[in-house]
Amino acid sequence: MTYLENTAVTVSLLTTQLNNYDIVVWRSNVYVHNHITYYYVGQLNDPTTQQAYASDFASGWLDDSHGILGASIDFFADHFGQGSLSNVKLVVLIASMSDSIASTFLSAGATSIIDFTGVFSLQFGIADDLTHGIFDFLAQGNSVADSVSNTMHPFQNMILEDPLDILTLPSVAYSGDSTVTIT
Repeated sequence: MTYLENTAVTVSLLTTQLNNYDIVVWRSNVYVHNHITYYYVGQLNDPTTQQAYASDFASGWLDDSHGILGASIDFFADHFGQGSLSNVKLVVLIASMSDSIASTFLSAGATSIIDFTGVFSLQFGIADDLTHGIFDFLAQGNSVADSVSNTMHPFQNMILEDPLDILTLPSVAYSGDSTVTIT
């Protein structure tokens, strides 16, 4: 298992190394700048990256207006060509609106995707708790579909005691081959 965080997650890693892994879990926050949604990469911008991806910066596909690089949906669509993720069995996208980029990962060849829909904060750990639950079921030999269903089932029929309470649980979905297992 390889665990990378913060500045170790680079644009180059995303565009050239993801296909080296069977399972990819990407946890990221999103932000909007100039009406474009960006997913934080983790890497700080530097002259080498600026030069290597000059056309992506010029087109607005990469952004560093918040000090950390962010990549747009168009960036992923352009850099994840057909078959570029053909060795990836499962991608888990833990980010607000990650369903927006899930189809790009599938088109690039990933077998199965688990993604989060809607807008939520990573700060409170709810998405992490759900991800932990999903991997608990996956580790027991359950399929992607069953793991997501078994994790989300206890929350589907929650009755809120106060009708003004807002359930802030992000929705979790899957696409691609729902029968994928990781054991």
